[in-house]
Amino acid sequence: MLRQALVGSVNAACPNCPLGIDVSQANFSVGVFAHTLLADCEQTAQVIQNNIGGSAGAAASYEDLWKFALVNYNAGAGCLGLAISETWLTARKLTWEAMSSHCTDVCAPAKDYVNDMSK
Repeated sequence: MLRQALVGSVNAACPNCPLGIDVSQANFSVGVFAHTLLADCEQTAQVIQNNIGGSAGAAASYEDLWKFALVNYNAGAGCLGLAISETWLTARKLTWEAMSSHCTDVCAPAKDYVNDMSK
């Protein structure tokens, strides 16, 4: 619901504007989504630190960290935390390949989301 409210609040569609876009609303939207993405990255780093006791940058590659952030955005920090914890316990390394196999059934749709977004 929150994600839908966020998207609705930044909708730049404007039938009476040139090209159908409210430029000032579009500019506002870019900032909102940039802050949302930054927050997901920061939360992902905190989830990793909480689960493994070390920094995210030392634990995973840049590309894998982005994929973890997409899981956080799509499925939430709870799903990310469970998968990170299980991955670290079994593999002692954090990669997308290893972590994606540890998503619970409820969190599994996030794997498809990340794979789609990563193409």
